[in-house]
Amino acid sequence: MDDSTRDDILMGFNKEVIPRIWITRCVAIMSMIGSFCIIRHSFKKTEGYDMGMYLVVLMSASDVMVSLFCHVIGTTMAPSGLVYGALGNRTTCIVQGYFGFFFGLLGPMINTALALYFLLLVKHGWKRERFESYCNRFWFLLFPTLLSLIIMIIPLIDGGISYNLGTTACGVSPHPPGCNINEEVFGKCESLVVNNIISATFLLALIISGTVIAVSMIKLWIYVRNTEKKSKRHVFQGTENQQGQSTLIGKVGILYSAAFFLTWIFWFINVIIFVIVGKAPLFLKYLTATSIPAQGLMNTFVYFYRVDPHNAPVKKNKSKVTATSTQHIPTTHRKNEIKIEDERIKKEDDCISYQKKKSNDESSGVKLEHSNPNRNHNISSIMGKK
Repeated sequence: MDDSTRDDILMGFNKEVIPRIWITRCVAIMSMIGSFCIIRHSFKKTEGYDMGMYLVVLMSASDVMVSLFCHVIGTTMAPSGLVYGALGNRTTCIVQGYFGFFFGLLGPMINTALALYFLLLVKHGWKRERFESYCNRFWFLLFPTLLSLIIMIIPLIDGGISYNLGTTACGVSPHPPGCNINEEVFGKCESLVVNNIISATFLLALIISGTVIAVSMIKLWIYVRNTEKKSKRHVFQGTENQQGQSTLIGKVGILYSAAFFLTWIFWFINVIIFVIVGKAPLFLKYLTATSIPAQGLMNTFVYFYRVDPHNAPVKKNKSKVTATSTQHIPTTHRKNEIKIEDERIKKEDDCISYQKKKSNDESSGVKLEHSNPNRNHNISSIMGKK
């Protein structure tokens, strides 16, 4: 009786999960290719590395590991006989769940650090050298990694990693598999408290990350919009290229944040509906199966939207008028200033060439003929002004 009931339950979950397994697998392969392209292109740079590149590379590496363990390998590492394609055992399931959950938790944290990086760089004017201090390297790079590692030690101690029926990979779930579905058939759940704590911690970390990223994205969007409005009203001499570059980098930061929300929004809605109702609709599961492994693919589009956006060179302004002297001068007034400046420079050049000619003639013993005293007086007055 129990065996037939168990087989019926597993068959029902298999019919539902098989299409999602292949959807996540195909999308994850494209994501891995895109993330590898980002990493390869980042390390090909010869100008040197900065914090933005480190964060993008770490985020791409995290996506590669999640895509590999959770989506491409998928149910292969789950205990044999539980789900379509399962060839593993309890140990392989724990390995998959640990790496998948660790890098799955690290990804949103690196996304948060990247959003703060763009906000500080573009809006608050931080120099790239400032991010290279040991303190900033710790908070932007080491802290998210250590926090994810510490959180994932807890389920290893109490065995809170298992396969949850209806999912595409092992993860943080009560053991034995299926105990949360039917305890009479699959047995009583172990480590249920640890599972709930880790699940709540992951959800809380995702909410905090989403909040920080949303606030950073809104501030960046406001800054970019205001900068574009100012640039349409005034053409800033000497700073228009820098402002254009800052605006472009700000847009890239906004797109990275948007990619994060497109990745996790359907998963978050799925969790809320499951908590309230007890079962999420099937179409929402398919949307989640498509969006979760697609973050690397979306990050690839953002990265190559502007090739090498973190160290793009700023064109130098060749005008002789400085930016500080003309930053808030209207266009017509600035043209007059430039015209006067050009005339003054031309007079100075004429004076210098005349003096050189006079000194050469005097050194060779040739006297200047038909010298004009008024002209010499004008030259002297011009040189005095200089």
